[in-house]
Amino acid sequence: RYPAAETVRRAIVATLRQLGVPEGKLKLSATPKPVKATPESENYYLYAHTPITLEQHLAALADLQKALTHQNNPLLQKSLLLSAFVLTEGFLKSQLVAVIPNVAANVQGHAFQTLVVRDISQKLRSPRGRADLYHLFFEGQTLPTIPHFELRNLLAHDNAATTITKGQVTYMDEDHQLTTVPFKAIIGGLRGFA
Repeated sequence: RYPAAETVRRAIVATLRQLGVPEGKLKLSATPKPVKATPESENYYLYAHTPITLEQHLAALADLQKALTHQNNPLLQKSLLLSAFVLTEGFLKSQLVAVIPNVAANVQGHAFQTLVVRDISQKLRSPRGRADLYHLFFEGQTLPTIPHFELRNLLAHDNAATTITKGQVTYMDEDHQLTTVPFKAIIGGLRGFA
């Protein structure tokens, strides 16, 4: 049995009000208002207006690898490794935004543009969301996993769970096995991911 139309209408209207969708009659103007960047939409606009090229990304990873080899402080080495992961995630986000059709040109109405941009930006913030976008815009393909992603999470959230000695990082993987990986292999894996 389906719910009464009025019950459904009330729930939909309440949700739209909560999202800030304007009410009343819609007047179409000849020049649509551009969607403004907000904290909720900043990921989309950042990568839409300043894309990261493959050459820029690979050059940044090469610079990080040089800095890693010249750095002896383990804390700074961990920071540089985390930066390599952050750069790779930024490159991935940039590539995803590049294949998404232009929202302003393809979605009519300021409110709808705002909702679409917010949704895209939200998806860009998480690995699951990025995988969903990749699947959607790359013909059902599965997004490859960023190499050594467990290490990335440890560096970001539990820095003390990693140790660095002689150009190698050791950490406990998800199978509770100690894994030791050379810096070169980590940066090489990130380069190959790009």
